[in-house]
Amino acid sequence: MNTDEIIRENERRNKDRKEEEERYDPVTGAFCQGERRHVHIADAPIEDMWLTEEMLADETVSDFLRAGSLRAYMESQGVEYSAEVYAEVWMDFCRIRYYYDFEFWAIMTVMINPKEGGDDVPFRLNRPQRRLLARFETKRLAGEPIRLLVLKARQWGGSTLTQIYMAWMQLIRHKNWHSVICAHVERAARTIRGMYGNLMKYYPAYLLDSTNNVKLLPYQGSPKTVVIKNRDCRITIGSAEKPDGVRGENISMAHISEYGLWKKTEGKSPEDVMQSITGGLLDKPETMIVIESTAKGVGTSFHRDWIAAVKGESSYDHIFIAWFDIELYAAPIDDVEAFARSLTPYEMHLFMLGATLEAISWMRSSKKAMRDEWRFKSEYPSFPEEAFQSTGHRVFDVTLTERMRKNVMPPLLTGELMSEAPYGERALENISFEQRENGCLKVWALPDKTEKISNRYCVSVDIGGYSRTSDYSVASVFDRYYMMEPGGVPELVAQWRGHMAHYMFAWMSAVIAKYYNNALLVFESNTLEKEKNTEGNHLEYVLDEISGHYSNLYCRTSAEQIRAGLPPVWGFQTNHKTKTLLVDHQIKMLSTDGYVERDMDAVFEHEVFEVKENGTFGAVEGNHDDIVMSRAIGSYVCYDIMRFPLPAVIKASGGKRPRARQFADIV
Repeated sequence: MNTDEIIRENERRNKDRKEEEERYDPVTGAFCQGERRHVHIADAPIEDMWLTEEMLADETVSDFLRAGSLRAYMESQGVEYSAEVYAEVWMDFCRIRYYYDFEFWAIMTVMINPKEGGDDVPFRLNRPQRRLLARFETKRLAGEPIRLLVLKARQWGGSTLTQIYMAWMQLIRHKNWHSVICAHVERAARTIRGMYGNLMKYYPAYLLDSTNNVKLLPYQGSPKTVVIKNRDCRITIGSAEKPDGVRGENISMAHISEYGLWKKTEGKSPEDVMQSITGGLLDKPETMIVIESTAKGVGTSFHRDWIAAVKGESSYDHIFIAWFDIELYAAPIDDVEAFARSLTPYEMHLFMLGATLEAISWMRSSKKAMRDEWRFKSEYPSFPEEAFQSTGHRVFDVTLTERMRKNVMPPLLTGELMSEAPYGERALENISFEQRENGCLKVWALPDKTEKISNRYCVSVDIGGYSRTSDYSVASVFDRYYMMEPGGVPELVAQWRGHMAHYMFAWMSAVIAKYYNNALLVFESNTLEKEKNTEGNHLEYVLDEISGHYSNLYCRTSAEQIRAGLPPVWGFQTNHKTKTLLVDHQIKMLSTDGYVERDMDAVFEHEVFEVKENGTFGAVEGNHDDIVMSRAIGSYVCYDIMRFPLPAVIKASGGKRPRARQFADIV
């Protein structure tokens, strides 16, 4: 985008946001959540309303609308009109609407402390809060339990909305509907429950069938549990440090705050505390578990849960709120044209994500005040990958992993390769793909048998461990077909990732390479060489054994050395020098879209790959880097044209079986 286009787009965004705020009216229901229909009641205090389809299905509401006015409704019910009866009828209508319309209930009955200070004001949802409410209401209206992870920037009211929505459940929709608030420290949990106390200070007594002021009452003398009079709903607070008070509670809702800050202590992990709180919560409609947090680094329980939710491997939905979605974070600009011209590549990236120039102006001044780039991004993340960053130095900048993400897609097939035997010469005979839901082999493209092309496929292998808690073993299959044309890049077309005994996995990798048209098979050999004395002497010779049956095997002994009588040494050895070279090459690959990535797990691993304090490379504690190393080796070999020539169409087949290619080690 040029400067004029940036300015026009910024003006459009500001105009759209202003119009959105002006037309949003929770009193009438205009532009509120859910499917709504306009209704007109001639003599109602609010004549024109946009009511939810759920409310319109209510029998009493249908009677109101058929009558067309409150007076006509009273007449249809045989009630004589009076001002007092009119007020009661309207109050009954509002009570029905409170049951179906959270935003109307909130604006009419709930008072909150505004962020900017001053007197308490009616609770009118801001734009990020409306996004969060949409997630709650989508699940509720679908009759599903609400399970949500909220990754957030600071100071937009996510905790406030969550707690007030839970209050709506307890004050309006359910009796005996107990909740828990658990934060990293008890003081934070008390602050969240304090919102509830402020709500009750103003709450209309008639809605609780009470003539007195309503308030939260201690439950059986407990300082941590209160009960709502006439609703029999309890609210209990606790902390990750002292969770005993919330364990075993008979609850229907749980509000988990700042989960990213929960610490692991001796005999107690965050996951254990979470399970003790939510384990007994029934999986039924309108039950809620909301886990909200700023990220506070990678490798935490919150980070692992977030990744599982993003990958669709948990029952939780997920939502991210960027700092530039929050109206509070904007600063005026004196010279818009000059400011637009001064955007850095990172700031331009934020603009493309939706940030306004005024938001970027605020960011510039705030960064100067904070003086800590990492801390700013942790407190005010622009996208999830930026939120989850360690205090160490990540190798692959978030803008690079964002580039990877654009080509990610679900695999075409998932399963395993089957052959005549698990190892040995017969393992390479009659290979076929068997589809399995939980198979370790993901396939985005099957091997192309339509034409014979030399040097097309490459399989790079990183060998992990056997147990479920050890590193994964990974085999990455690259297709170099498009490298036959100028500017073409290799593409990831398959990946095996799982746990298997080293000897068996080495043969499995050979099976994969054979299946993909006798692909070049590149082993990262360190694991086999380091552990040759721990799993039996046969591991020392497994690659020699495979080379006797599979010809297209990467060898780091040069052809000259072999001719001089040295034995071939199979596999790609990574040491400090070669690993640095591989990492530098992989940074280049991500910066230039040097290959096409398909797997989301690969993106995640690149995001948590860092330089340690001692200068070595590796995953952040609690994470893996097996895919990263497999991809780094594979992408390097794909471009090592001197040792691995470009693919080419084979015009004629036949002749002698090709000898094993010889490749010199990287120096």
